[in-house]
This record gives sequence, structure tokens and C-alpha cells, in this order.
Amino acid sequence: MSAVRVLALTWGLALLAVAGEARAQPTSEPSVSTVRIPMTEGRLLGGPRELGLETTLYRPGGSGPSPLVVFNHGSTGAGRASPTETLTYAETARFFVERGWTVLIPMRRGRGASGGEYLERYECETAVFSAAWTARSRTSTR
Repeated sequence: MSAVRVLALTWGLALLAVAGEARAQPTSEPSVSTVRIPMTEGRLLGGPRELGLETTLYRPGGSGPSPLVVFNHGSTGAGRASPTETLTYAETARFFVERGWTVLIPMRRGRGASGGEYLERYECETAVFSAAWTARSRTSTR
């Protein structure tokens, strides 16, 4: 995902949070649980296999439906976080849950307790990124 799309997604989530301010506030303690999301992985050799993605689910207190935020954390950033670590982003989740939102934070394949192989790559060429950012900036100002 490009930096521009990440920025747009971040702003989009911020706008959703502001819109969520008008919703009913939770009436009891929020809940936190771990759920598994089933996934079928296609492979070059052998048939498809079933995996489970570890996912942290934060729900506001009270009853009834609530809007949902799926917080996709992206990369671990050149190995700064161990692939076996489950990232739960509790502060980010708390921001939304306090405003009545449900937050779902999935780990990608091979991260945390998710099944499958950890296949992230970290080759980030600054020159390529800068050129893309510059080109995007020129088209957005027209």
C-alpha cells in the first residue's frame, strides 16, 4: 500500500472517529478477546491449506450493534517488531471503543499466532518512494 493511501486511510479513520462521537456511548466495561479468522491459502506446490489469522477484538460495553473499525497495522517496519509478537494497538483501540466503536485488529499470515509463513520483505528504496510521492503531489495540486 502506498504512503499516500496509508495517509488517506489514516485521515479516513480520523473522520470516522469524529462521526462516531454522535453515537451512543458505551454503558459498561469494554471487552477484549482473541478470535481466529479462517483463511484459505493457495500455494504453488500442493493444494490449498486452511489457516487461521489471529485477531484482537475490542468491543464497547453495553448491548446492541456498533460501527466497526478494521485496523490493519501494515508492516513490522524492517523487523523492528518480532514476527512472533502479537501487536494489539490497545491505545488506538481504546480511542474508538470509548466512542462506541468495535475494533478488529488482525495479524497477517505468519505474524503473532497466525498460521502460515512470515513472508514480509523490507526492501524500501527511498528514491522510488520519493519519486512516487512527488508525482502524486503534482497530480493532486492540478
